[in-house]
Formats: sequence, C-alpha cells, structure tokens
Amino acid sequence: MNTLEVVIKLVLGIVAVGGGFVVGYRLLFGSRLAATVSANEAIKLLERGKPEEWNEFRVLNPGWIPVLSSIDLRDLDLAGINLSQAILRGVNLGGSNLEGSDLRDADLVQASLKGCNLRRVRLDRANLNDADLSDASFTGASLIGTTLPAMDKVKLTADEMQSTWKTGKPTPEMIQHIVDNPEMIYEINPTLFEELVGELLASNGYSVEMSSRVRDGGYDIIARAEDSLGVKRTFLVECKSYSKGRKVGIASARNLYGVKLQQGTNGAIMVTTSYFTSEAKKFAARYPDLQLVEYDELVRWLETHKSQ
Repeated sequence: MNTLEVVIKLVLGIVAVGGGFVVGYRLLFGSRLAATVSANEAIKLLERGKPEEWNEFRVLNPGWIPVLSSIDLRDLDLAGINLSQAILRGVNLGGSNLEGSDLRDADLVQASLKGCNLRRVRLDRANLNDADLSDASFTGASLIGTTLPAMDKVKLTADEMQSTWKTGKPTPEMIQHIVDNPEMIYEINPTLFEELVGELLASNGYSVEMSSRVRDGGYDIIARAEDSLGVKRTFLVECKSYSKGRKVGIASARNLYGVKLQQGTNGAIMVTTSYFTSEAKKFAARYPDLQLVEYDELVRWLETHKSQ
C-alpha cells in the first residue's frame, strides 16, 4: 500500500468515525479555514473580496444557504464566486466583478447590479425581479429560466443578446465552430462550456453524466470509462470558465480533490479556459489522481476532436 492510499484510508476512516467530511478535509489539506468559522465570519470573506475562501467554506458546508439580504458588496473582485441559491434581496453589488460566478437559483429581488461585470455568469432560474441591471455587462451569461426585470430596465447589446440567450445545449455546429476557433471558448456561457467538455469526454470514450443544475455539489460532470481489461473507473470533472488572465487557485483544486475523496471516485479532473496558479499545480503534483487541464491542453482536446 503506497503513502497516498494510507492517507486516503486514514482520512476516510476519520470521516466515518468522526461523522464529518470537514474533519478529514482539514487533516489532509490543512485548510486555512478554522474549524470554528461561523456563517457570519464566512460572510466577512465576501466583504473582504475573498471568493476562493468563500467557495471553500461552501464546499465544507454543502447544506448552508447564505442569507445576505441588504449587505454592501460594492466594487469588489468576486470573480468565480459560488452564490448559488443565496438570498441576496436588496444586496448592493454595484460595480463588482462577478465574471464566471455561479448565481443559479439565487434570490436577487431589488438587488443592485449596476455596472457589474456579469460576463459568463450562471444566472439560471435566478430571480432578478426589480433588480437594477443598468450598465451591467452580460456577454456570455447563462439566463435559462431567469426572472428578469421589465425589459425596459435591461439594456443588452446585440452581441450580448446573441451570446446570452441559449438553450443550454450546444449544437454540433456550435461545437465545430469552437473547434475551428478556440478563442470562441471565451464567448460561450459556463453552462455551454460544461456541455462542451462533456462532449469532448464522450468523444474519447467516456460515459458522461451532467451533475444536478439545482445545487453545485463541487463538480459538474461524472465521467465513467472502462479499459480493455474491463476495469471501470469513475471521475469527477469540474469546469472553470474564466477569462484568460484569471488563474484558478489552489483552493479550487483542493476543494475538488476533497469532494473526490468524499465521493470515493477513482480520480478528479479540473478543466479551465484559463490557467492554474503555481500553488495549484504543486498541490496537484502530490496527487496522481487529480488532473488539471489548462487552456493549451483544452485546445489540444479540441484539435483531437476535430481530427476524429
């Protein structure tokens, strides 16, 4: 038994006996979040502009629904933050950067999103009734089933309209266009990106199952494969639709691997339109069952798909 197997068995044993994934997660990864962090202290992470630490707290507390009504979160860099199902009534997010964030099923009634960067944000089924969306950028956002304010309060450019109103399912023609023009990966919304990654995996022999759209369980896709000897393997896949200049940090890699341990799958894969920080790469290098796929490798996946 190698060192990794010993560590995993130790952690899973602690989880079973101690009754908490949080215990095993902290022992294995040395999470920066103290065991005594409260919901109120987690909210302070938002106010300090710490989206990765906030996301880590949500992974550790999957049943928690944040209630953030009427708080002031103006002019913050919250790109990639997970605010799915959050109660955000009357919250002021004016001028904040929410690019690539998850706001699915969030309650944003009467919230201020004035001047927000909402590029490639997932707003599926969110309630934006009476919200202030003036001067917000929606390019590549996913608005499937979203309740919007009266349309005279929503001003979208023609390009935004074209890239925003999607069915959530990529057509073969759309996939081929992205294969031929990889830079288009930055123009599609996160839901379509997940579907694209699923299609690329399926074309390489994986059986693909998209995770629930209702609640983010820390991964987007379950991919299964069977080798020539009949051995079946299961992988969790997380997709990060980021702008090229925004790198994915160690907390995201650590979160996915922690969920992989909890689910007991054979491996985990994180795919991004961007790149990973050196800390994230060093973390992944310790665990051969964690694969990080950056933009350059993603392009190679697309080229392989094109040649098939």
